[in-house]
Amino acid sequence: YNPTEKSVNLSGWQISSSVGQKKTLTLPPSAIIKPGQFLVYSNQILWFSDISEQVVLKDKNGEIIDQTQVISDKKNDANSWQRKYDGLISDSNQWIFRMSSPGSSNGKLFGGPTNLTELTTSVTTDKKDYLLDETVTISGNVSKRVYQEKPSFSQQELTINVDGPAKFQQSFTMYPDANLKFKTKIKLDPVLGATLGTYKVDV
Repeated sequence: YNPTEKSVNLSGWQISSSVGQKKTLTLPPSAIIKPGQFLVYSNQILWFSDISEQVVLKDKNGEIIDQTQVISDKKNDANSWQRKYDGLISDSNQWIFRMSSPGSSNGKLFGGPTNLTELTTSVTTDKKDYLLDETVTISGNVSKRVYQEKPSFSQQELTINVDGPAKFQQSFTMYPDANLKFKTKIKLDPVLGATLGTYKVDV
């Protein structure tokens, strides 16, 4: 990420592993980051070790510009090690393990609130009509991730509200997956207050 007002040329810079075979990616001549732009590169499979790894960034002269703390990640899921905030000065203590955000913001240290008018959501159910005791699958997607800065920087959860007759109400919270999609299930159990009628789902 380039937090400055000028383009930054990273051609010849290197991203390397510090353990094992110490595999290195050398950035091409096209590695120019424009102001406010994010740049994403991927390399070969098994680039980094799952345990006791340290990722190092060097300039074209081989000088170490930045590096992570010693990190481990044994699960190949949507989480990753990343900066707490975009464009923060080099400090190995400013890395955190959480939901990945390739090509988008890790978070703003100083910034205004997210404009929620730019956020869109869609939600649907696996079918239109159900019988009591059946299970409803609720799924959908969001257009972008939303982050909160206080009391600590974190991704905002989705809240799914289900309202029905006889004051039926249930709520669920969850995070969208790496593709900004979400899915949950609810059983129309009479014991939990479900009755025949029309139900409304809001996100």
